[in-house]
Amino acid sequence: MPIALAVAIGAAAPAGAAPAVSGPPNALLNEAPATLAPGPSNGAFAAGLEGWTALGREDPPLVGTARGPAARLLRNTTLISPPFAVPAGAQALAVTARAPGVGAALEVRARPVEGGADVPLGALEPGNPFRTFQVGLPGLAGRTVRIVLDPVEALGRAIDVAAVGPVTAPLPGWDVLQGVPQPARRGRRQALVVREDPLELASPRFARGAGARFLLVAVRGSGRVRLDAGARRVTAVAGGAWRDVRVPLPRRASSARLGILASPDGGTLELRDLGLVVRATGEAGLRARRAGRGRAVTGRLVPAGAGLAVELRTVRGRPVARGRTDARGGFRLRAPAAGALVLSTAGDRTRLPGRWRVRG
Repeated sequence: MPIALAVAIGAAAPAGAAPAVSGPPNALLNEAPATLAPGPSNGAFAAGLEGWTALGREDPPLVGTARGPAARLLRNTTLISPPFAVPAGAQALAVTARAPGVGAALEVRARPVEGGADVPLGALEPGNPFRTFQVGLPGLAGRTVRIVLDPVEALGRAIDVAAVGPVTAPLPGWDVLQGVPQPARRGRRQALVVREDPLELASPRFARGAGARFLLVAVRGSGRVRLDAGARRVTAVAGGAWRDVRVPLPRRASSARLGILASPDGGTLELRDLGLVVRATGEAGLRARRAGRGRAVTGRLVPAGAGLAVELRTVRGRPVARGRTDARGGFRLRAPAAGALVLSTAGDRTRLPGRWRVRG
């Protein structure tokens, strides 16, 4: 007997359709980076060095550039910004600088106004021409700080700083514990690109929904990723092709939070699909009814069953009918009049396989 095709119960879903994205906010990296604050006042030196403090033999001169004025740091002069409040959600601070010579570097630190040790933000090697760097702001949201620009110069070299600011959130809504997120387009998708230094993130807490068993993150490149969603920590090594890494969820929690530590290994590590929920697949209302000379097998796959391939087989494994669920997870398959039947789905990357005995 030829294998019968499914007849949709409701509006049909296109072949290969998947459920709506479910996971942490901005899991697909489709939210644009946010600019949260300009940074320290007079960060582009439009008013000269007003508000800035120089530590050294003399104040750094201002030089004219195609970008506007820049402070030229010479003779081991350290420049300290006016104080500013780091806004909630801040992840990175832009610093635009160049080093016309060779061998000069710039250490960037945050100095809390309430006292205490400076917080290292980054060691930059600007080169020539101007380049805008993003330095992280770990644990500084809600605090008032001054930015310390401390040059490490080769003999006779200088560093020109054109701007400090703005303060941004490249990955809005997430907590950045280490490093700076760098979203970049990879084909039609967005990915986080991690080079040189590790990147550590924590998602906001989100409702996981029915049937949630795992969270997945896709990785490729050079290095390893460590994932933790509160049940068991998972570490995986990336390779040349995209790979889905799953981390289990606790069984009895209504919400979830994903922690990610991405450590490149001398190359580039890329991440996308940050914490998509992988769900168990169940059936609802599965039964067979007599229809003409055969039977109609109907039901739904839940909780996220839209667009899944389904197949009917005899208990001995002979294929009887196959098809695909509609937009509500419903299906209708034609089957022979007699014989025990088994319905199955292979699932997909965010929905687990399932197999059920058909009643009737």
